[in-house]
Amino acid sequence: MTKNEIQTLITALGNQTQPKSITPTMMADILRNIVNVIPSDSPTGASSSAEYVYQRGQNIEFFFGHTVKSSSTTAVACPIVLDDDTLQCITGQIVDISTNDDSSPMVKAIQPCLVEITGYLTVQAAGDCSSNRIFQMYKTDENGERADVQVNAVHFTDTTQVFSVPINYMAFLFAGETLHLTTYTSSGTTTISANSWLNIKAVLVKM
Repeated sequence: MTKNEIQTLITALGNQTQPKSITPTMMADILRNIVNVIPSDSPTGASSSAEYVYQRGQNIEFFFGHTVKSSSTTAVACPIVLDDDTLQCITGQIVDISTNDDSSPMVKAIQPCLVEITGYLTVQAAGDCSSNRIFQMYKTDENGERADVQVNAVHFTDTTQVFSVPINYMAFLFAGETLHLTTYTSSGTTTISANSWLNIKAVLVKM
């Protein structure tokens, strides 16, 4: 029975004005039909549990783990790569997360979602003391164009330094779009420590 049909029964019930014209059987019939249109697998009365965003194990996926040690040289962008040796991870339905592969994007959306990357990069720089270390976070759209670019620049005052670069980035991705995190330097070299730590959270967005 549809919602409109149930509403018709309720209206007819409300029109009963004679004493004792409403019986327990009539009330039970209406209540039974209301129960029948509520899905048994949805305690909130939703038509589908997949329609709700914040449901653990269905609409949120995550990664917590270290990066692979890597080095960048002057003016050459070096991708930040996740390590699969030390991680906690639930992915595969909303996003694909690449590990130990510098030729693949860090994150690729399977479904429309919000992706948030936080954490820090432990960095050692050597070479020109006047150089800048540049960290870029961006997504690529379906045409391969960069979008939502965020840039962190760190300037040096000594020839060799170890420092921590905070990462805090969020972007909306349609299915097929990708997220990237890269670094390059104006001179000298930059080494990304394996002690660097990133947290990635993907939340399904209902379209």
